[in-house]
Amino acid sequence: LVFCHVGNSRSSRWSRPDVSWQYRRLTIMNCKEATAKRQQCHNLYGKQSEDCLVQELEEKRCLSFQNCALEARAYYGTPSKDSMKAKGICASWAEAFCFANPTVIFEEEILDHHLRAQERVNKDTRMRANCRTIAMELVKCLQLKRKY
Repeated sequence: LVFCHVGNSRSSRWSRPDVSWQYRRLTIMNCKEATAKRQQCHNLYGKQSEDCLVQELEEKRCLSFQNCALEARAYYGTPSKDSMKAKGICASWAEAFCFANPTVIFEEEILDHHLRAQERVNKDTRMRANCRTIAMELVKCLQLKRKY
């Protein structure tokens, strides 16, 4: 998966503004890559094809961290080298339709992670409601960013 992270401003967690700016520029370039991959997939398989689910989710994740960092962190968790351990429960639950599907993903660790998240959230009505709220906050933020 593509992991992109951007602070809210130039004075983000980075100590020097130029480092933050360079990192933001790198993230924007990575999102352009993710968008290009999604567009290539749509050109090949069509926009409604399920063959592009992974590319669509990668692009959404990248754009979320780029444009809505706080909401993205709440939904996706904190990106790290060990992506499955750091991935947020809400994203893992919501993306289980794709990443817990053996016809789409062939890596057992990814399949198991998403199936466990799906089972855990589905059993807990409070957690499920919380994940839905977090997901809606991210969607609202992305919609606001899209207008400008």
